[in-house]
Amino acid sequence: MNREALQVFTGSFPLEYPEIEALVVLQRKRFRFQEVSCRMRPRKTGRSTITAVKSLYYLIHVLLGVFVNVLKFEGRRRKQ
Repeated sequence: MNREALQVFTGSFPLEYPEIEALVVLQRKRFRFQEVSCRMRPRKTGRSTITAVKSLYYLIHVLLGVFVNVLKFEGRRRKQ
């Protein structure tokens, strides 16, 4: 992330599930971003904390976050 993009998040940053909401904010501000591949290895021990209920919660939470960000951006655009 460059300094300009970092400056966008100095006031607030989505804390619980930041990935999707941060990408939406950056896209709305006309920043370019690139996904970089990485090598994943299988889990050696333990279990995933993601359950069916948590997956549903995550989906709803992210959709609401994206929706709120879109509304905030559109509201600012109309005032200008």
